[in-house]
Amino acid sequence: MKLGCTSFGGPIAHLAYFRQTFVKKLDWFSESEYGHLLSICQLIPGPASSQVGFSIGLLRGGWIGAILAFIGFTLPSVLLLLIFANSLYLLDSTLGNGMLQGLAILAFIVVLQAVLGMGKQLLTSVLFWILALAVFTLVLMTSSMVFHVASIAICAILSALLSSENPASQTKSENFFSSAKNYLPSRRLSLFASMIFVLFAVLFVIAPQDLGQFSYAHGSPFFLSGATVFGGGHVVLPFLEHSTVAQGLITENTFLAGYGATQAVPGPMFSFAAYLGYTIDINEQLVSGSQRIELFSALSSAILATLYLFLPGFLLIIAVLPISQKLVTYPKIRKAFDGANAAVVGLLAATLYDPIFTHAIRHNFDLAIAAIGFVALTKLKIPVLAVVVLCVLLKGLEAVYT
Repeated sequence: MKLGCTSFGGPIAHLAYFRQTFVKKLDWFSESEYGHLLSICQLIPGPASSQVGFSIGLLRGGWIGAILAFIGFTLPSVLLLLIFANSLYLLDSTLGNGMLQGLAILAFIVVLQAVLGMGKQLLTSVLFWILALAVFTLVLMTSSMVFHVASIAICAILSALLSSENPASQTKSENFFSSAKNYLPSRRLSLFASMIFVLFAVLFVIAPQDLGQFSYAHGSPFFLSGATVFGGGHVVLPFLEHSTVAQGLITENTFLAGYGATQAVPGPMFSFAAYLGYTIDINEQLVSGSQRIELFSALSSAILATLYLFLPGFLLIIAVLPISQKLVTYPKIRKAFDGANAAVVGLLAATLYDPIFTHAIRHNFDLAIAAIGFVALTKLKIPVLAVVVLCVLLKGLEAVYT
């Protein structure tokens, strides 16, 4: 809970906070065990920092520990985003619209930083650059989420097939998390989690409405987005945008305002789902002509959207953790995941251009604000909260005086 209230700065910063708390301060894990946990959470789909937090709770306290770790780290950001979503009507003015535009510019700055950082870290060969550019082109040419997901899988396969393999690179398996203080999931539980993941994925692809009517009507896009996201929270943006804005569930302004607000709160990026679930439900009530807004329905949608987005990543952690010590020793598997990560750089870069850049940067003043904010965030290392205030304040002043 303390980390959930104070962990600003995105996934990489969260992982540093976790290391300082659980390795250095509490001595729950060794450096090698924590490094192994990071490797697994980076290799599989899902929000890496939340998966690490969930895994720490699982290994130290079993199921109760995992659930409490998830709630503690996620709840503060969810509550703050729900407060913001419930206050959007206050911004329905010239000044308010200017401030929302400032949040859209912030979204552009943050995603640009993510694209550049991920590109530098993940595009380490000519093959990975080619894969990223191919996905970038494909995403701009088609709006189909099926093609986007398929492109990631194809890039993973091509990377495994075309990357040179060094037999000496196969590492020796180490016996991590074997201490009596840790609760490593059993192979039977691992198999069960795998089956649940596959079952949900198949049902949501084949008959999303049939399954959704028993739980949450929009469960399919949130679950499938969480199941196909590599590379951290920012990469979920194009999937969620396609599943919400492109389907007419909310407006582009509302979407980017929430994304900008998510950068200003501590905790995981995936908490954005709570904001989306809440605003979609409110919008549907208004469209249906409801005379009275049912807040309980909107809050329920927020909770379910959040759970559906996080669930696949957590199921995969349970499925992979018991066999992870063997899995990471195979070079071909690592190369496949490297190819998938290269693909998501292209996917995120395409989303950076459309819809983020095309919506956020409308004239030269917006571009100037973005440049100032980017330099402040990346070069001067000014906290993101200060950059939020800068963008919102400048756009608000422009709206008032023009």
